[in-house]
Amino acid sequence: MIQIISHWVLPVIFAVAIAVIVQQFVFFTVLVSSHSMEPTLAPGDRLLSVRIHGHHHVKRQDIIVFYSQEYEMVMVKRVIGLPGDLVTIQNDGLVCINGEKLQEAYVHSSKSRSGTFNVPKHQFMLLGDYRKYSTDSRSWAEPFIAEKDILGRAVFRIYPFRRMRCFGDDNRKK
Repeated sequence: MIQIISHWVLPVIFAVAIAVIVQQFVFFTVLVSSHSMEPTLAPGDRLLSVRIHGHHHVKRQDIIVFYSQEYEMVMVKRVIGLPGDLVTIQNDGLVCINGEKLQEAYVHSSKSRSGTFNVPKHQFMLLGDYRKYSTDSRSWAEPFIAEKDILGRAVFRIYPFRRMRCFGDDNRKK
């Protein structure tokens, strides 16, 4: 009996404990529930995300997972404005950060709501890739997401299998 416990039960308990610790402090999964990030992400996509501890880990164009206080739900959007940025969105969809055009090959529909936004300290401006239909910083009552509400950065689409993809550092900008 002791041999069974030492060979099977203890390793299983240890593995479960490690899995719980990793889920709480390192990685977690999230299900995409809207069309706002198309074509990059679609409803039903399951993402592997790495937890973010501190705003210095958030870069422009990261796909992040955050908790929306306004909608009381977890959402997925793309970081456009960093703390201290002046973000201008023109009628034709062109986005300028501090006067410089932002290259956005991932944007599905460039026609979008326009506006100028001053991003406060410890907050971020987020937009969906499907700009025409995305509910994001341009339409929220409070247009910025606080650093404390950012849960993580999407690093890999794990489902559906035919669309597996890594979201690496190729688009990340400081």
